[in-house]
Parts: sequence; structure tokens; C-alpha cells
Amino acid sequence: MSFATSSSCTSDESVWVVRATQSLQLADFSHVHHILDNVMASGGGASPAFWLLKGTCEEYQGRFPEAISTYETGLETARRSFSFEFQWRFCFVLNRVYRRLDQQVPARQYLSWGMTSYFRCPLSGPTDESRLALLLGTTDKVLPDLQLLHQIHRETTSPEAKAEIEWMIARQLNGAAGLPWLSAACHHFRQAGNCYASMLCRERAAKTLLQVQRWQEGVQSLRFAQREAENLGLSTHVAHYSRWTGQLRRALTMLNQNAALN
Repeated sequence: MSFATSSSCTSDESVWVVRATQSLQLADFSHVHHILDNVMASGGGASPAFWLLKGTCEEYQGRFPEAISTYETGLETARRSFSFEFQWRFCFVLNRVYRRLDQQVPARQYLSWGMTSYFRCPLSGPTDESRLALLLGTTDKVLPDLQLLHQIHRETTSPEAKAEIEWMIARQLNGAAGLPWLSAACHHFRQAGNCYASMLCRERAAKTLLQVQRWQEGVQSLRFAQREAENLGLSTHVAHYSRWTGQLRRALTMLNQNAALN
């Protein structure tokens, strides 16, 4: 999980947060505790970032009861400071620990609380640095827990929540397997009024369709993306999709002509 990139960290925090995070990534747990002990001694241990790092270190060491206590302290700190970002982070890690301990009742409760806080933050549409990826502690090199994604998808009724989860699932599936999720994400983003995100879903669907040689469907998806761009007044995107569609149509015409000759 990324600690240093949190928008809730102050400039003073960012220095020791980066140092502690680097040590945590190297599994140098004693150095993490040394850094955090110094922070506490200097009076800087009241922030959510402090408790998140401390709890993560304890969790990685297998000290689950201590990690739970630390995370709960951090969650209460985040609630008092009205930090929705840290609230969903703490709820998720508590969900993760309780699932590891096979305690499903508190795990599901924290998942529910976490998603409530998570979707109080405004959505900006799907990106490679999706907030959901941050929530899951993932990067492009670390696959998210698809089982958890499916669980969240089943339990949420918000169109914008469903859309971002569907986008995240589609990103982790290869080829045509992700297309139904992209289609669903496009529908839910439009339902939530996020036409820009819907356009991006259409574009990704087009790329996938072309990769699996479903040419006509790929062109159709690009036309839908272009229409979204036109409605949004995005002239650069319109021009890009128009050129792309024209090139594909010319290529398809040539393929059809060659096939007729053969």
C-alpha cells in the first residue's frame, strides 16, 4: 500500500512516512519501529499515517491482535479528523486482517464501513492509479484480490461504485474475458453521469476487441467513444478516434477485397 502518496499526509509527515515505507518494503521491521518510536517521542504519533504504518508493520510480522488494535486506534483518529481517505484505508486493512483470521462477521462489517467512506470521496473515473487500486494496496505488478472485488461488487448498489469495481476487474482479465465487465462499467458510468469514464471504457473495449480480431465490433466501440467525446466537447479525442476509425475501415476494406480475390 502506498502511504507517502496519500493526499492526507502533511509535508512534515511525508519525510518520515517515506523513510518508514521504504524500510517496510525491505522488510526491515526493526527500523520501521525505530522510526515510529522517534516520531512518537517527538509528539508526532497522533496522525492516521503513523497508525497505518505501525499497524501494517505489525501485520506483516504476524502480530495480528496488535495490528487490529493499532488499526482501530488509527480508524478512530481518522474519524475524529474527518479524513474519509484514511477511514476507508483503515476499514480495508481491518477487513483484510479479519479475513486472514477467518472472522467473517467483523470482516464484512469493516468492508461495509470502508466502502461507505470510500465512495464519499468524489470519483474521477477509471485511471491506472485508481483509488480502488490504492484501497486494495495494489499496483499493475500486484494483482488485486479478485474474490474481494467480486464480493464488493455484489454488495454495493451505487452505480458509480459498481462501475469502478467493474473497471478494476476488467483490467485484470485477459482478452475477451474482460469485455463483459467493460460493457457493464460503461453502462454504470453513464448511469452515474460520468460520460468521460464511459468514453475511456469504450476506448479500452475497442483495443481489446481489436486484439482478439473482432474488427467490426472494435470499430463500433470506437464510434461510441467518439460520440461520447463529441458530447463532451473534447476535440482532441474526437480527432484521435476519427483518425483511428478511418484507418481501421480502410484496412478492413483492403482485407475484404483481398479475401474476395482469393
